[in-house]
Amino acid sequence: MRVNSKGARKRLTERQSKDSYIIQKVQDLLLTGRRFSAKDINTEANTNDARKIISTLISRGWHITKHRFDDGRKEYWVKVEDSKQLNLFGDEMGFRH
Repeated sequence: MRVNSKGARKRLTERQSKDSYIIQKVQDLLLTGRRFSAKDINTEANTNDARKIISTLISRGWHITKHRFDDGRKEYWVKVEDSKQLNLFGDEMGFRH
């Protein structure tokens, strides 16, 4: 049986493109300076992986502040003044340690 590698590559590329779009949407939301719950992020970015995306951004060097409430909910935000750092290509990006 032969596997259609072009089709598999196309699906992978579409998936990566969608993931990149969602990550960019979450970055844009956080750069507003507002505070978001994971539920808020999921709703506004049309995803169900807000906590995973936040973990990904933190591993990429974003300085995302978290606050846990007594009932277990968390809020996430980035201080806007800290987030306006330029990378080598002149693009704005999250704060790096």
